[in-house]
Amino acid sequence: MTLTTSAAAADLIEIEVAASGLSRKITKANFIGATLTGGGSIVTGGYTLTVPKTGTVPVGTGTDGRVAQWSGDANTLAASTLAKTGAGVLTLSAAGAYTLTVPATGTAVLLDASQTLTNKTLTTPTIGSFTNAQHNHTNAAGGGQLTTAALSNLSTLLQTTGDQSASGVKTLASLVATKLRLGSAAETISGGSVPFSASLITLDTEGGAGTDDLTTVTGGSFGDILCLRITSASRTVTIKDGTGNFQLPSDRLLDFAHDTWLGVFNGVWWCELNYANNA
Repeated sequence: MTLTTSAAAADLIEIEVAASGLSRKITKANFIGATLTGGGSIVTGGYTLTVPKTGTVPVGTGTDGRVAQWSGDANTLAASTLAKTGAGVLTLSAAGAYTLTVPATGTAVLLDASQTLTNKTLTTPTIGSFTNAQHNHTNAAGGGQLTTAALSNLSTLLQTTGDQSASGVKTLASLVATKLRLGSAAETISGGSVPFSASLITLDTEGGAGTDDLTTVTGGSFGDILCLRITSASRTVTIKDGTGNFQLPSDRLLDFAHDTWLGVFNGVWWCELNYANNA
């Protein structure tokens, strides 16, 4: 090889050691241990480039702030659509294979952070607080019912449609009703007594007898209202004064289907408000 001859494949470089006059012929492989092809340039800028024995070193273009991803034949790195800003460390940890789907607009909120939901539908949620929430809550199969204990008070007007029922003691500061209907029940006298099961009780005699005495109504609370009537004129009932827990001007006979007795409980006695013999 001369100064005017271009290097060709497999050309050798001869190096002569001046002191001994010996010479060696060294190939490119003695310098880099591999074969370089192509017309590109390798510029390290003071860095060491280490190439593995097997595999391919991926090369690609990037975009500032973007996370790199494999693309094409999986041997090329390119900028993904996931961008990171700020100095914080983002850690993604998954125990299994999951798919994270992010909507086109909006912000993902962490589990421990407060969230503002606008016109959203929640399916079987567990919610810590309904403060300032305006919502329509409908009971569904398997749950969804707001219990009385969950309500702090009834100062807010409750508007309902259809029949409503509630158990336990309810206290209202005032009640304005266009119509007021007493709840009713049918009770058969047993040993001169019936339970206070409703405010309007239709009485029947024990064993279907033609006559019977009523001395006691059990289970009343102070202020309870009680109206009594009979099943038919063939089974008459006498409400007894002072024998049990009735306080009356005198015994009251219910011997016609339209007869009624009305009273209030004072905590000890059922006291008469009105008696109507409508025979």
